[in-house]
Amino acid sequence: MTPEELKSEFYRLACTFYVSPGNERTYVVLSGLNENMPESEAAFKLAKDGLTNRLRTKRIIKGDIIWSYINAQDLGQNVDPRIKLYNDIQDMTLKDIADFQKQWVKGRTYVYCILGDKKDLELDKLKAVGPIEELTQEQIFGY
Repeated sequence: MTPEELKSEFYRLACTFYVSPGNERTYVVLSGLNENMPESEAAFKLAKDGLTNRLRTKRIIKGDIIWSYINAQDLGQNVDPRIKLYNDIQDMTLKDIADFQKQWVKGRTYVYCILGDKKDLELDKLKAVGPIEELTQEQIFGY
Protein backbone atom coordinates (compact mmCIF):
# COMPACT_ATOMS: atom_id res chain seq x y z
CA MET A 1 0.00 0.00 0.00
CA THR A 2 1.44 3.36 -0.99
CA PRO A 3 1.35 6.52 1.15
CA GLU A 4 -1.14 7.93 -1.37
CA GLU A 5 -3.45 4.95 -0.84
CA LEU A 6 -3.25 5.46 2.91
CA LYS A 7 -4.47 9.04 2.48
CA SER A 8 -7.40 8.03 0.26
CA GLU A 9 -10.94 7.87 1.58
CA PHE A 10 -10.94 4.10 1.06
CA TYR A 11 -8.34 3.47 3.75
CA ARG A 12 -10.06 2.47 6.97
CA LEU A 13 -8.99 1.94 10.53
CA ALA A 14 -10.21 -1.30 12.07
CA CYS A 15 -10.80 -1.53 15.78
CA THR A 16 -11.20 -4.80 17.60
CA PHE A 17 -12.54 -4.96 21.11
CA TYR A 18 -13.91 -7.58 23.42
CA VAL A 19 -17.06 -6.98 25.42
CA SER A 20 -16.90 -8.45 28.89
CA PRO A 21 -18.48 -10.01 30.91
CA GLY A 22 -20.96 -11.02 28.24
CA ASN A 23 -22.94 -10.31 25.12
CA GLU A 24 -25.68 -8.50 27.01
CA ARG A 25 -23.46 -5.40 27.08
CA THR A 26 -22.79 -5.33 23.33
CA TYR A 27 -25.52 -2.80 22.62
CA VAL A 28 -24.31 -0.48 25.37
CA VAL A 29 -20.81 -0.45 23.92
CA LEU A 30 -21.88 -0.02 20.29
CA SER A 31 -24.43 2.68 21.01
CA GLY A 32 -21.97 4.99 22.69
CA LEU A 33 -18.40 4.03 21.90
CA ASN A 34 -18.04 5.98 18.66
CA GLU A 35 -20.07 9.05 19.57
CA ASN A 36 -19.28 9.73 23.21
CA MET A 37 -15.85 8.62 24.28
CA PRO A 38 -15.61 8.33 28.06
CA GLU A 39 -12.72 10.43 29.36
CA SER A 40 -10.74 9.21 32.35
CA GLU A 41 -7.30 10.56 33.21
CA ALA A 42 -6.53 7.45 35.25
CA ALA A 43 -7.44 5.08 32.40
CA PHE A 44 -5.53 7.25 29.92
CA LYS A 45 -2.41 7.18 32.10
CA LEU A 46 -2.61 3.39 32.41
CA ALA A 47 -2.99 2.99 28.64
CA LYS A 48 -0.19 5.45 27.90
CA ASP A 49 2.16 3.77 30.40
CA GLY A 50 1.30 0.35 28.99
CA LEU A 51 2.00 1.44 25.42
CA THR A 52 5.24 3.14 26.46
CA ASN A 53 6.43 0.01 28.26
CA ARG A 54 5.46 -2.23 25.35
CA LEU A 55 7.34 -0.03 22.88
CA ARG A 56 10.35 0.15 25.18
CA THR A 57 10.64 -3.62 25.63
CA LYS A 58 9.41 -5.10 22.31
CA ARG A 59 12.13 -6.52 20.13
CA ILE A 60 11.91 -7.31 16.43
CA ILE A 61 13.80 -10.54 15.86
CA LYS A 62 14.34 -13.29 13.30
CA GLY A 63 11.92 -13.31 10.38
CA ASP A 64 10.06 -10.27 11.69
CA ILE A 65 13.05 -8.05 10.86
CA ILE A 66 12.54 -8.24 7.10
CA TRP A 67 8.74 -7.95 7.35
CA SER A 68 9.01 -4.90 9.59
CA TYR A 69 11.35 -3.33 7.05
CA ILE A 70 9.04 -4.16 4.13
CA ASN A 71 5.99 -2.83 5.98
CA ALA A 72 7.80 0.42 6.78
CA GLN A 73 8.83 0.76 3.13
CA ASP A 74 5.22 0.18 2.03
CA LEU A 75 4.22 3.11 4.25
CA GLY A 76 6.96 5.30 2.78
CA GLN A 77 9.05 5.21 5.94
CA ASN A 78 12.80 4.74 6.14
CA VAL A 79 13.04 4.27 9.91
CA ASP A 80 11.20 2.18 12.47
CA PRO A 81 7.80 3.92 12.95
CA ARG A 82 7.81 2.90 16.60
CA ILE A 83 10.50 5.53 17.27
CA LYS A 84 8.16 8.35 16.24
CA LEU A 85 5.23 6.79 18.09
CA TYR A 86 7.29 6.46 21.27
CA ASN A 87 8.43 10.09 21.06
CA ASP A 88 4.95 11.39 20.20
CA ILE A 89 3.16 9.69 23.08
CA GLN A 90 5.50 11.21 25.67
CA ASP A 91 3.74 14.60 25.32
CA MET A 92 0.29 13.24 24.39
CA THR A 93 -2.65 14.27 26.57
CA LEU A 94 -6.19 13.02 27.04
CA LYS A 95 -7.34 16.17 25.23
CA ASP A 96 -5.31 15.08 22.17
CA ILE A 97 -7.12 11.73 22.18
CA ALA A 98 -10.52 13.39 22.66
CA ASP A 99 -9.80 15.81 19.78
CA PHE A 100 -8.76 12.89 17.55
CA GLN A 101 -11.97 11.04 18.43
CA LYS A 102 -14.10 14.08 17.58
CA GLN A 103 -12.33 14.63 14.25
CA TRP A 104 -11.91 11.06 12.99
CA VAL A 105 -14.36 8.78 14.84
CA LYS A 106 -17.48 10.68 15.90
CA GLY A 107 -20.27 11.09 13.36
CA ARG A 108 -19.07 8.48 10.88
CA THR A 109 -20.79 5.37 9.57
CA TYR A 110 -19.42 2.02 10.74
CA VAL A 111 -19.88 -1.63 9.89
CA TYR A 112 -19.72 -3.99 12.87
CA CYS A 113 -19.08 -7.71 12.97
CA ILE A 114 -20.45 -9.37 16.08
CA LEU A 115 -19.68 -13.02 16.67
CA GLY A 116 -21.70 -14.79 19.29
CA ASP A 117 -24.57 -17.06 20.10
CA LYS A 118 -27.72 -15.50 18.64
CA LYS A 119 -29.80 -16.33 21.71
CA ASP A 120 -27.37 -14.36 23.91
CA LEU A 121 -27.59 -11.17 21.83
CA GLU A 122 -30.21 -8.48 22.31
CA LEU A 123 -31.14 -8.28 18.63
CA ASP A 124 -33.95 -5.74 19.15
CA LYS A 125 -31.52 -3.29 20.72
CA LEU A 126 -28.86 -3.99 18.10
CA LYS A 127 -31.39 -3.18 15.34
CA ALA A 128 -31.48 0.35 16.76
CA VAL A 129 -27.77 0.68 15.92
CA GLY A 130 -28.35 -0.42 12.31
CA PRO A 131 -29.58 -3.19 10.03
CA ILE A 132 -28.58 -6.74 10.96
CA GLU A 133 -27.34 -9.28 8.45
CA GLU A 134 -26.97 -12.77 9.87
CA LEU A 135 -24.34 -14.99 8.26
CA THR A 136 -24.12 -18.76 8.42
CA GLN A 137 -21.01 -20.65 9.46
CA GLU A 138 -20.62 -21.70 5.84
CA GLN A 139 -20.62 -18.07 4.67
CA ILE A 140 -18.01 -17.14 7.27
CA PHE A 141 -15.75 -20.18 7.30
CA GLY A 142 -16.55 -21.87 3.99
CA TYR A 143 -17.80 -25.15 5.49
